[in-house]
Amino acid sequence: MENYEFGGIKITAHSVTDGIDLFTEVAGDVAVFSHPGNDVPVDLFKEISGESERLKQIALLSLEKNNTVIAGITLDYGGIKRLSAAIAHKGELVDVADSCSVSEPYTRSGTVKIYNTGKIKIAVLTGGDARVGFILSKISGLCNLVVSLEPEFRPENEQRIRKLSDNFLLPILYVSPARIFFAGINLYGATLN
Repeated sequence: MENYEFGGIKITAHSVTDGIDLFTEVAGDVAVFSHPGNDVPVDLFKEISGESERLKQIALLSLEKNNTVIAGITLDYGGIKRLSAAIAHKGELVDVADSCSVSEPYTRSGTVKIYNTGKIKIAVLTGGDARVGFILSKISGLCNLVVSLEPEFRPENEQRIRKLSDNFLLPILYVSPARIFFAGINLYGATLN
C-alpha cells in the first residue's frame, strides 16, 4: 500500500493479489485497488441477478470507509470481456469505466469517464489508456488527476506515462499488481486550488 496527499486529498493505492476484501486498513478520501493478480471476470448478469456480489462488495467498502473506491476488474457482458474499473462513492456503485485502447481478448470502449468526488475530478483509465497521447490530450484540463490501472507492469510503460504526464501537465497515479507510482505529484499537486 502506498499513501499520497494530493491537493489536500488523501489517496491510498493498493496492489492486489487476491481481492479487495483482504484490505482492512483502507484509508483516505480515495482508495485505488489494482486488478487482482488472479482476476476472475465479474459476470455482469450474475451481479444483476444477485448470484455474485463483487461490485456490491466494492460499494460496501466505500460505504464503510466513507470514501471513493476505484477497483480494477475484468467484466464479462455475456461473453464480451472488458478491462475495467469499478467506481464506488460512499456506498453507491457510481459506474464502471472500460478501457478504450485494449486489444484481444478484450472489447474496447469508446468513452473516457471522469468522476467528480466532490473534492476532486478523476479520470479513470484502464489498460494502456494512460499511454495514449490522444486520450490524455482529450482529458487535459477536464480533470485534476488521472488514475491508471493496468493488470501487468512493464518498465517501458512507466517511462511513457511519466513523459505524457509532463507533456500534458496531468498528474497520473499508476497502479498495477507489481508497481505503483505517482507521476507529476510534486509538479502538479497544487492543481486543486
